[in-house]
Amino acid sequence: MTKRANAILFVLFAFLFTAVFSAPVYANSAAPPSFTLVVLNAPDDIEIYLGNGSEKAYKEFSLSDTLFRFYEGRSDTYITVEAEGRKTTVELPEEIVSGYDNNAVLDYKTMELSAGQPWWRVPLLIFLRVSFTLIIEGIIFLLFGFRAKRDIAVFLLVNIITQAALNIIILTETNTAFLMVELIFLEILIFIIESYAYCLLFTERTKVERVIFAFGANFASLIIGGMALFLLPF
Repeated sequence: MTKRANAILFVLFAFLFTAVFSAPVYANSAAPPSFTLVVLNAPDDIEIYLGNGSEKAYKEFSLSDTLFRFYEGRSDTYITVEAEGRKTTVELPEEIVSGYDNNAVLDYKTMELSAGQPWWRVPLLIFLRVSFTLIIEGIIFLLFGFRAKRDIAVFLLVNIITQAALNIIILTETNTAFLMVELIFLEILIFIIESYAYCLLFTERTKVERVIFAFGANFASLIIGGMALFLLPF
């Protein structure tokens, strides 16, 4: 591998690393304070309001979670949970009341609310999303006829790195309004990185075929993954 090739690959990975670990900065035009509430063991008819009904949370569903998002300013110190014919008030932790963008988890069975997420949740979700992507792109990898052990190892290593970085960004994103736009931009960057890596390191197929594979795999991942983005745990 030439020094120029090493330099280009380093810059691309450095850019992706910076995108993952950069800190959010809020300006005057930012979205108003909000927080996301994950409700465990939620019944189908559940609704949640700030205070005694000052704001109704926007309900979203994934395959495993029921999510509620509050987008307006928060002056109330508690929420009202309506489900199964009853109302229950739950106090909000101070960091949720005074914070800008936060996450919290409510267990409906116990009505216990905790700020943040369990330590295992983000690693588990990253594992599930990366595995889902590897299955999609792995099928296309096999359809292109790649069989060499070296190519399999390169494919897995490159994809684990790029897809893990992508999903860290998705799962730590606080402003979901432009999530799909950001996803498209990041997929383009990942396509460039993977194409370059495949051209340098794969042993099978021509360089043109390797680039076509990278495009096809990432396009399928973007379309199928984009459709499933809001169904998978978030």
